Amino acid sequence: MNVQQLTDDVKAALQKREHEAGDHAAARAAKALVKEQTALKALLTKQGAELTKQGAELASVREDLRRLERAHARHSSGGFPWGLLLLAGGAYALYRNNASVRAQVDGALKRLNPGPEGNLTRAADAAKGAVQDLVQGHSPASGLRTAGGELQRAGEKTVESSGDLVDRADTRVQDGLDGLKRGDV
Repeated sequence: MNVQQLTDDVKAALQKREHEAGDHAAARAAKALVKEQTALKALLTKQGAELTKQGAELASVREDLRRLERAHARHSSGGFPWGLLLLAGGAYALYRNNASVRAQVDGALKRLNPGPEGNLTRAADAAKGAVQDLVQGHSPASGLRTAGGELQRAGEKTVESSGDLVDRADTRVQDGLDGLKRGDV
């Protein structure tokens, strides 16, 4: 055996090992991919079952509403609105038992509040929007203007309210002084 033949044999053996190692790595990668796909399929199957269940529940609610509408249509000539009462009771039960629904309703009521609290809530919403615009690379100017306007209106309402309180207190004090002068007390 000469040196050239020995070199060729070593090269061939190395190439064979590289090929086997590559095949082994590819097989491991394929196994990992199959495992991930199996897990993903199981997750999607579970979510599909949950969506199907929620769809059935939604269909049931829709059917209940149709029945209520039909019953209401039959009895709409007068009488007590039982359907409306049931709907209000269901909404109240949902409000009492579901914290996220309660938080959404409370937030909506705060935004509708015409007083300073409503202005402050709307200002906070506008500031959050401005921060989101800034994070997304957009100009936050509009949101900041809105927040500033709501803060200004809240301040104006607070000053106006405190002025009314001072005027009422001043009137009461003056009435008390007048009563003392007349000897009413």
